[in-house]
Amino acid sequence: MPDERVIVVMGCTGTGKSSFIRNAVPPELSGSVRVGNSLQSETTKVQPIGWVNNDGVKIKLVDTPGFDDSRKGMTDTKVLKMIAGFLEKEYRRTTSRVTGLIYVHRISDTRVGGTPQNNLRIFQKLCGQNSLKNVAIITTMWDMVTADEGQRRERELRSEPNLFKPLLEEGAGMARYDGTRQSASGIIDYLLGKESTTVQIVHELVEEQKPLEETAAGAELRDIINEHLEKYKAELQEKVKCDVEEMKKEMEIERRKAEQEILWLRGQLNDLRKGLEREKPGANDSFPPGYDDVQPGDAGHGGGAPPEPGNPGPPCSPPQRRSVTQCIALLKQVKYVCSPNILFFGHSSR
Repeated sequence: MPDERVIVVMGCTGTGKSSFIRNAVPPELSGSVRVGNSLQSETTKVQPIGWVNNDGVKIKLVDTPGFDDSRKGMTDTKVLKMIAGFLEKEYRRTTSRVTGLIYVHRISDTRVGGTPQNNLRIFQKLCGQNSLKNVAIITTMWDMVTADEGQRRERELRSEPNLFKPLLEEGAGMARYDGTRQSASGIIDYLLGKESTTVQIVHELVEEQKPLEETAAGAELRDIINEHLEKYKAELQEKVKCDVEEMKKEMEIERRKAEQEILWLRGQLNDLRKGLEREKPGANDSFPPGYDDVQPGDAGHGGGAPPEPGNPGPPCSPPQRRSVTQCIALLKQVKYVCSPNILFFGHSSR
């Protein structure tokens, strides 16, 4: 019985992996391939589809989730476990061998950011240098770009050292997929002409008995996770720092407001302690209250009529303020002595 040829399709979510597989398998099997119409992945697990071609060769084409699957419960670690587990199982089957690995990339991407580069790093470590000759890099969605734009991006992908250049230098091939069944079949036929290979992650898991984390692909994923951790830690620290600075400014404003309130309230307490304040008499106002109320024309010294004989009239009213002031000034210039009956004035020389 001829060996079964296994071809694994990998790449970022939304690059057209499932669409390629639907055109690569026989028409009667294409209905079993679920294809999404958005960047959300429709592939939740490793999905192999097998058939026998016209030459009697048994083929198993394998769809895989992307390492950047953002759906709840789908992590890069979980995806790596699924792919590694499938490859290990196929290796242990004596009649099944990996013949090809396909990496799918959108030519419509204006730039290749961190996520596609991380996918490619894991893919390269999973394959290993000896298996890169069995790799076919296919570019999709050529209908989304002009011919000149697509050619320019293709040259960049081939020449950039952090993209496909290292893989191509080790024997990987690169082809355009135009979305037709003929284009997909040509890529499959290209890989069927390759000798089978043992990818690095299978050799490490089976032959070297390494745990997944210590394989090259596992270590690469661990480094990527740690890079993300450091990035988010730095962003969090910066945010906390900004928040602290902002809090300091707000606290300073509140502190000043509180100090003003304290001063204002203390002023009220001091004012309350003083109680009601009354006007204090001046130095020249040492006479009983009420003198200022004496007005010209009051009885005794005003312009009223003199009292009749035998009638002393009302008691003598207080002298006017001006008279009292003059008396005080005079008393300051002379000394006086007072007896019970007589008041004597004399000069200071006496």
